[in-house]
Amino acid sequence: MRLIPLGGASEIGASSLLVEIGGRRILVDAGIRMNPVDGDALPDLSRLEANPPELLVLTHAHMDHLGALPLVHASFPRLPILATPPTVALASILLGDSLRIMESRAADGEIPIYGPGAVESMLA
Repeated sequence: MRLIPLGGASEIGASSLLVEIGGRRILVDAGIRMNPVDGDALPDLSRLEANPPELLVLTHAHMDHLGALPLVHASFPRLPILATPPTVALASILLGDSLRIMESRAADGEIPIYGPGAVESMLA
């Protein structure tokens, strides 16, 4: 087994762990940094491009664990996401709130990480 932290290993936020086991690749969480110091809110998702994961497991509904899910889904639309029904329900609420926050910050010149279409597609 090999564990590859893509974010959140030495910090709070952008939690994302790639697990390689038995020739399989499982992504555990894909969060964002809520207050990034260097402006980078995302885990290192570029490390998934050459060899995509086969499954994403969402451990729980906190933005530091699910905030980048719409981006992962946009890159890998057929990637199954495994989560409990309560986690999915809370994720839907949190991502909706996130869209509203990004919209208000866009008025101040901040570029949104993703749009409503990405969230809707992922939740579908």
